[in-house]
Amino acid sequence: MERQGLIRLPVSDRAPVPIPSTVAALPVGRSLEGGLGQYRPLRWQLVSTSAQRREWRQLLAQYHYLGAPQLVGANLKYLVYGRAGQLLGALGWQSAVQNLGCRDRLLGWNAAQRAQGLAQVVNGVRFLVAGYAIDDSTPNRQYWDLWLKIIRKTNWSSISGS
Repeated sequence: MERQGLIRLPVSDRAPVPIPSTVAALPVGRSLEGGLGQYRPLRWQLVSTSAQRREWRQLLAQYHYLGAPQLVGANLKYLVYGRAGQLLGALGWQSAVQNLGCRDRLLGWNAAQRAQGLAQVVNGVRFLVAGYAIDDSTPNRQYWDLWLKIIRKTNWSSISGS
């Protein structure tokens, strides 16, 4: 989106991460005919193998302005594909941090309420949608709705850090 002049991102202070040639390339600079609807149904691939974890990290390292995060604790990573198998993005969540004052104040939580409710909170750590998969006919709300469907179906107690 920055390349298209739609947004301006802050300058990254991270050194570029070398990307092996095995990473699947997102077709940067390619434009869409139509919106997200033409790629549905989307296929959400849970990242579960070491090769998929490597691809997820490499995609974020190469295409996300913050790079690939170091996830701690329970986490979920997904690769998202269109109906014809085209890679459209990568998503990641991790379990909520124990102590976060601004969150606790926003929710009005004391220590006991935090202990009870923390299992219901997750942190979205990365959201990468290929620049060619966004256009004016696909409002951000649609992407957030897709995220929420995945999160609601997840049994976090069965997830371990990976």
